[in-house]
Amino acid sequence: MNMLKAGERHEHQDYLDDILTLLDRLERAYARKDELIEALQIIRDDLNDALEVYPIVNQKDVEKVRNFANDASE
Repeated sequence: MNMLKAGERHEHQDYLDDILTLLDRLERAYARKDELIEALQIIRDDLNDALEVYPIVNQKDVEKVRNFANDASE
């Protein structure tokens, strides 16, 4: 088994570094996805409340947005 001397890099170290970078980016992307899903759920819930309480002139458009937020957050 070849031992690395101080300051030397393993021949595959660049690949390992790239994999770690990709994993970090993937983790951040999933965290962002979770934040966006939560935001859509808040929008859906707020629109549900608004549709129950306030008379809305353009109710069909509000329902479309609510339904989109609901579908996208599942």
